[in-house]
Amino acid sequence: MRWWSTPTAVLALAVASGCEAPARYTALPMTPYDKDTAYRVDEGPSGFTLYLRQARYQFVLNDDILASCTQAIKSLAHEIGERRGHKIEFDNERVKMSFGRNGVNGASSCTAMVPVIWSDREVAEGSYRSP
Repeated sequence: MRWWSTPTAVLALAVASGCEAPARYTALPMTPYDKDTAYRVDEGPSGFTLYLRQARYQFVLNDDILASCTQAIKSLAHEIGERRGHKIEFDNERVKMSFGRNGVNGASSCTAMVPVIWSDREVAEGSYRSP
């Protein structure tokens, strides 16, 4: 056995054990929103499904990524509704989130998805046409 194989194996194990990726809710391409955030919108007849991915450096793991991800998906859902000219119904109970941390580079990440429903009556009744 070579002298470097044991230290290399120990290093590889240490690096791999410090990494945990969040669940992926979509494998489709996402649009950059800001330096930390990307999103995807899948249109539906009565609203849309919003997917979000966010990653940022955190020296010490804390609840900042939870608060940031929660705020981002909520504000982005309202912004998309405004762009489409509709009010939305955002239900916090329907948001799915997953978190991960890369212990090597200090990056914390979040993925999230939420189905968003139009709150406009005419849209909910089916007269919405995608732009």
